[in-house]
Amino acid sequence: METKGKANIHLENEKGIYAFLSKTIYNELIEEGIDQENILTLSLYLHWTVIREYTTVSSKSNIYNTKAILKETQTVHMVGEKAYSLNLNNFVDTLFIDNSEFLRSVYHDVCQANGPIKWLTQWQNLCRHSYQANQSKIGICLTLLKIVNECLDIPYNKTDISLALLIRIQENDQNV
Repeated sequence: METKGKANIHLENEKGIYAFLSKTIYNELIEEGIDQENILTLSLYLHWTVIREYTTVSSKSNIYNTKAILKETQTVHMVGEKAYSLNLNNFVDTLFIDNSEFLRSVYHDVCQANGPIKWLTQWQNLCRHSYQANQSKIGICLTLLKIVNECLDIPYNKTDISLALLIRIQENDQNV
């Protein structure tokens, strides 16, 4: 996912982020097992934390930020087609209905500062530091999402799934 001229993370911080993610992914997947479900779960934690920390430095609402970043990621990898959006929405609806309790649990963990998951707290701090150290917050957000995808070796459309699920949870919470 290219950032189209947007700011990049400082090189030394970027190396630290790659190192942290590599170590965390290795430890989590060795413990839980390497399969698509565990990779998706880990990507939700990592992607949603990037968005959550972006929201803390932005003056916009959670849902607004998540929708804006989803639109940006779709623009970056040229998947704004109507058929894709319909398929994505149907897939996300099914995934959300079948897993809503689990997804809410992940969302709760991500929203909790200094929670019980040590590596998640460290990831929150790394993301927060990246946003504070740079001017282009959206550029940093897209770069962090790109790095997560690279480290997990997942295609860019997984970011769309992750962000679309996050929007569903945020909308549901708003309507409750």
